[in-house]
Amino acid sequence: MIRLKEDWKGFVLAYAGYDLRALGRLVEAAQPMQVALDGEVAQERWKRAAQVANNLSELYLTIGDVMHALANAEQSVGFADKSEDEFIQMVNRTKVGDSQHQAGNLAKAQTAFNEAEEIQKKRQPEYPLLYSLPGYLYCNLLLSQGNYTEVERRASQTLEWAKQQQYGGPLLDTALNNLSLGRAHLLNAQQTSEVSKTPEVLRYLNRAADGLRQAGVQEMIVHGLLARAAYYRVTGDLNKTQKDLIINNIINEIEGAIKERDKEAFVRLLQQFLTMKLTAKRRRYTHAVSGL
Repeated sequence: MIRLKEDWKGFVLAYAGYDLRALGRLVEAAQPMQVALDGEVAQERWKRAAQVANNLSELYLTIGDVMHALANAEQSVGFADKSEDEFIQMVNRTKVGDSQHQAGNLAKAQTAFNEAEEIQKKRQPEYPLLYSLPGYLYCNLLLSQGNYTEVERRASQTLEWAKQQQYGGPLLDTALNNLSLGRAHLLNAQQTSEVSKTPEVLRYLNRAADGLRQAGVQEMIVHGLLARAAYYRVTGDLNKTQKDLIINNIINEIEGAIKERDKEAFVRLLQQFLTMKLTAKRRRYTHAVSGL
């Protein structure tokens, strides 16, 4: 039997939980992550404890357990402060902001994001705005308050930073910026009753959906599909609305089949998804040939 050193136990358990989450086995993922967190705290490894608590918060938020998500997010900030790692201090405060947002505590969410951005300004003065996922989560809060103008300003700037590739990892960042811009322009157009005159909305949302698929971040792909479905609904294109919602539902059902280890359901849903994609390609090919 292989005996792990104490230093490695928390690391292995944390990654076991992360892998279970990636497989869609969310409830099962919580236990090894919690044990890993307890071990890191006992060893006073505050940086790793902050990371595990943050991941545990994200897991609970995905499950829909907002109260546990918020408790772990707030705990992660305490660990991050003990670690004195400014990046983790910033990221974990955005997790508190997102959890407070989901709990409906908008003022507390705003405070958490403000604190995170102050740390960001200190650690990277050349990039004084929250960007990547922290920036998207902040924009999500601002959009829920109707502040599309500020989201347009922020996402335009951070999109430019991502294009310059000056801080690395631009694929996900670019997609999230496009998603924020698409949602902001859609909200703007809805309030000015000019949705049909804003084709850039769909361009942003299409780029976001494509980019999120390429980035392979499953939970964010759903955000892209739902945002585009909202656009089609507002513009009256119910067929396309239904398509994006169906794809979103199939993705969720596939995750559920994986979680339940239901092989037959997984195969059936995967075949359904592939059939939809092939049918769409066939229609595009037929249309192209008919134009020759």
